[in-house]
Amino acid sequence: YISAITGEGIDALLAQIDTALTEHSYQQCDLVIPVEDGKMLAWLYEHGQILSKQLEGEMWHVIARVPQSKMKKVIGYGL
Repeated sequence: YISAITGEGIDALLAQIDTALTEHSYQQCDLVIPVEDGKMLAWLYEHGQILSKQLEGEMWHVIARVPQSKMKKVIGYGL
């Protein structure tokens, strides 16, 4: 419970808001993904936001927004 009068519960509320904002912070990434790595593209569509995708030979050049909490997954694909 939260009370605006006594301030009870405000600290817990602020901690939950901070956690929610941190978990959903996004970072823009410039990625190069091999055409045959469809799993990575599917992962980006499920967990991130594709801003642009262009086929360049045998590679996808993708600009995406990825949650900070999931950045480890895309490190090897970065430019």
